[in-house]
Amino acid sequence: MGPDKTTVIMPAMSYPTEIRGTGQGFSETVGRIGGLFGVLVFGVLISDGPGIGLIFLSTTCFAGFAISMIP
Repeated sequence: MGPDKTTVIMPAMSYPTEIRGTGQGFSETVGRIGGLFGVLVFGVLISDGPGIGLIFLSTTCFAGFAISMIP
């Protein structure tokens, strides 16, 4: 269970058989880039003060919620 498994399961359910491998590869790549970006940006922001890092995390959580609610 976790975010990494979502990038493996969702393309198999969403994409047609002809492009399933490509969709899974793109999903995996974007998921890993997002994870790396989040860790690096949070590390830079937390050096300026803990409040800025918390604002960043709150913003990304809200953005994830908003994207998830798009039909």
